[in-house]
Amino acid sequence: MMDRVEALRVFLSVAEHGSFTEASRRLGVSPGQVSKQIAALEAQLKKRLFERSTRAVRLTDEGEGLISTAQQIVDQMDSLTAGNAVDETDASGLVRITAPVIYGARRLAPLLSRFLSEHPNISIRLSLSDRKVDLVEDGYDLAVRIGTPNDSGLIGRRLATERLRLMASDSYIQKHGTPTSPQELQLHECVIDLNVAQPRRWRFTKDGETVDVRVNGRFESDSAEAVGAAAEAGLGIAQTPQWCIETGNAPSGMQYVLNDWEAPQPEVWLLWPPGPYLPHRVRRVVDALADYLKSG
Repeated sequence: MMDRVEALRVFLSVAEHGSFTEASRRLGVSPGQVSKQIAALEAQLKKRLFERSTRAVRLTDEGEGLISTAQQIVDQMDSLTAGNAVDETDASGLVRITAPVIYGARRLAPLLSRFLSEHPNISIRLSLSDRKVDLVEDGYDLAVRIGTPNDSGLIGRRLATERLRLMASDSYIQKHGTPTSPQELQLHECVIDLNVAQPRRWRFTKDGETVDVRVNGRFESDSAEAVGAAAEAGLGIAQTPQWCIETGNAPSGMQYVLNDWEAPQPEVWLLWPPGPYLPHRVRRVVDALADYLKSG
């Protein structure tokens, strides 16, 4: 049984790195041992798992189909054998993460770079999309979501809260003026972000007073980047998360609006599929991101 699990571990390493030589280096075995394990696995399964050439090693369709099952088997065996005493060498392999585009690029990528420097045996594949993906169907270990999650079938951990800011371009303000209260937003063009639960209802709080405003606008998008670009182009006032802004200051040509009013702070969640255990490599990422964001 253990020989089969080790063969699957070798298979996953070759698939991840696209090289028998690199897999042998990562696993601390000879290239000949890697080739022998793969040949034995192919013989046992009666399937060709890799296409080999002098320049590259590529997965066949049968090899692609084995990835998910192989990873589950290896993770389960690691969980059974490691017990509660997990040292750094137990946490290894690829962690697949999906995240919103701008948050992933500006907030998450620098944190993951730090994580990789501290965990040399773990690799990260970060996919950025504002589309909500199916973790199980699309093969992700973790998903970063902005806002309270409504995926009842997933397990989650709240990582942080982020401030929302109202911004408009200098050209828009010069032409339409600056609103002095949330109610005046109803007289303005607003840029609508479709990623939130109620895109056209904006809530504000000041000195214990809460105001709900229904806003309108001719431009709406499910891309936070497009919302910001539309506001920069003068299409209206946008409600923008702080992480969309490179610095604490409004970007050149832009102004903050209604600074003395606070908008709700959206929560940032890390989600993963349910199961009897969380693989060690994934747990390392979850704990590290929570620690990084907590410490600022």
